[in-house]
Amino acid sequence: MRILTIIPFFFLLGSALLLILTIINGAGTSSVLGKFYWSETDTSGLSGAPGDRTRWTFYRTCQVENGHNANCGSSKAAYPYSPRDNFGDSPDLPSSFRDNRDTYYYLSRCGWAFILIGLFFVVVALFSIPLNFCFVIGGTISTISTSLSLLFTITAACLITAAHVKGRNAFNKAGYHTTLSAKSFGILWAAVACLIICLATSIVAIWGTKRGNRKRFGTGVAGYDQRNGVNGEQNVYAKESSGDYAQGNYDESANRGVVAGEGEPISDASKFRFFRVKRAKPEEI
Repeated sequence: MRILTIIPFFFLLGSALLLILTIINGAGTSSVLGKFYWSETDTSGLSGAPGDRTRWTFYRTCQVENGHNANCGSSKAAYPYSPRDNFGDSPDLPSSFRDNRDTYYYLSRCGWAFILIGLFFVVVALFSIPLNFCFVIGGTISTISTSLSLLFTITAACLITAAHVKGRNAFNKAGYHTTLSAKSFGILWAAVACLIICLATSIVAIWGTKRGNRKRFGTGVAGYDQRNGVNGEQNVYAKESSGDYAQGNYDESANRGVVAGEGEPISDASKFRFFRVKRAKPEEI
């Protein structure tokens, strides 16, 4: 059943790759990286905005040229999705961003931090899964790490999604057309799905390994004796002996067998004489 550890290993690799793609969202403007962003807003009538269309990424805001990020601002770790901080306190800014500035600010920044933590625990799980081929403790460590990664990743996905969905609704309500990047959010939630599948298969793998070990090595000495027939013969002999003593029909010569060399085989019961408690015969008066 240890072969089942290969399944969560592949899903862990997939989730690690997806989380890395999420973290590099907006890190560059190349043909590939330039397509990653969280939300895009038509800011042509919004004072303080860098251009007619603005995209929010993990590290900065960018303008749009030919469908790619361009003319981006300076990069900052955990760049907040907070138009009040990004554009200043413009009078044209929807009231939701001014009144609930902390909500947008901390939802986006905490989401970025939680994704980093989730990726860290994915790496720990990846290094511990190979140990399960030799030690059961490897699967336990991997399962715990995967659980923690899932906890932080799904929390980050909820925080980032909530921030941008709430912002999209506020912009659209104020007349600034806003769309979300299906590609970026799809990658993020696909990482969550991979972690869920990985956790489920890890638990099944651990259960299958322990069950296989119980079947292979048995449940104890009693099970071993019964499989070899020793325990059964001993129990039968004990019952027969106890019955003879109880009825007063105990015949020591019958159970003692024949001394070696007299031409008769020793009885099977004599093989287990060390299991029998000898009782002294009552003296005759």
